[in-house]
Amino acid sequence: MKTQAKRKENVAYIYTNSKGTKYYLHSKEAKLADGKSENIYYFRRNMGDNSIEQYPEGYKVKELKGYFVSQKQGVLAEIGLPILVKSN
Repeated sequence: MKTQAKRKENVAYIYTNSKGTKYYLHSKEAKLADGKSENIYYFRRNMGDNSIEQYPEGYKVKELKGYFVSQKQGVLAEIGLPILVKSN
């Protein structure tokens, strides 16, 4: 009998914004214009392969407040996107 190996589930840092929407923290290496590589951090509404458990030391999560107009509904909707900022 063949057994299937269980895939390790990703664990991610989760931020719930003021509207109750959950965002998962991700990181990936990006090549910059000068050829150097740098880790970038971003939040997504769903967890992916690049999810990470904790944000880097010296940073904190901040919620960006903003609004957008929905073309389908024709209304002004509030958004609260999380970003990482240096915690000085």
